[in-house]
Amino acid sequence: MANSGLDRRLRQLQRRAEQFLAGQGRLHDAEEVLLELAKLAPRGEGVWAFALRHLAELQLEAHPWRASLHLRELRLAGWETSETAAIFGLAQAMLGNFDAASQAYRRAVHQEPKNPWYRHNLGHILDEALGLPAQAWPHLKAAADLLPDEPEVQDSLEHCTKRLERRNERIKRAISRQKRDVASSLRGEFRAGSSLGGDAECTEEKPRALMLVDATAPPPPRLTSNLLGPRVEAFVPQPPKARKVGSQGVRSAEVQLRELLPSAGQRRAVRLLCGRWLVAQGQIRSGVKLDRPFENDVAPSILAAAVYLTVAEGKQSCVTQSALAKWQGLSPSTVSKAVGDVRRLLERS
Repeated sequence: MANSGLDRRLRQLQRRAEQFLAGQGRLHDAEEVLLELAKLAPRGEGVWAFALRHLAELQLEAHPWRASLHLRELRLAGWETSETAAIFGLAQAMLGNFDAASQAYRRAVHQEPKNPWYRHNLGHILDEALGLPAQAWPHLKAAADLLPDEPEVQDSLEHCTKRLERRNERIKRAISRQKRDVASSLRGEFRAGSSLGGDAECTEEKPRALMLVDATAPPPPRLTSNLLGPRVEAFVPQPPKARKVGSQGVRSAEVQLRELLPSAGQRRAVRLLCGRWLVAQGQIRSGVKLDRPFENDVAPSILAAAVYLTVAEGKQSCVTQSALAKWQGLSPSTVSKAVGDVRRLLERS
């Protein structure tokens, strides 16, 4: 009998709350009814979830913390929907808890990925509040595709795109400065190594030099026909990984090599070795003149390996593979593998 009376009371309260929420009364009255309904209803029941969900909406603007508590209870009881997750995200954003807000909107997007406003709000928080434009851009792009005529969404996407472009430019300039600094440091080490006497010792043990070219020595001779075969002048190779100098200021490998090695003889020797590598890989035909800047045609790891085997592997040099890896922005293991590959090419020749 008691349960029957409670059920009847709960139904009455829910009907009154629905009438108030539909505009048939004051919202303050609706809030009082919902509070009583949430207090009387068994936790986890549908009527209880109904009360907490609408209480959170009513209290969101004036009391976002109270709204968050109601929505947290719903989530813990297994009643979270995409709508309640989005309301929780908005409440947390109003409180300045942007990490929690982004997590809530991620849950909303996961449940309803086609909702453009969930996508937009998540992207806006990631971009503006958390400073993560790379993570924000896919969500803002999806929202803009779903709402092509919504100015607010389009403006958010444009703002995020510009931030990404500015950040990428800063990264490119920083990498360019770092490479110039590393090249300057390596030049100093090359000069220090060449000024040492024959009895000078290096702190790092080096393997035997395969192609040591002194900075004062004359340029090495061209590769002979027994290495490259008959000369074929008409063939113009198309390098698969040519690095071009563009408007963004990306420097070609030829410029990087000139900054690193002031000696024309050393640069010619590196270029010669890069050409031999391209011939061995079948990327150019045997007999092509080796006066082209082949350093632009090889991968950065092969260029670093060519410098190492040409200049830095001498007994008087203390330049390491790690330093050359830093010069090209690579990992030392990548350069070490390339050195092994190029060394095997030389041993087969």
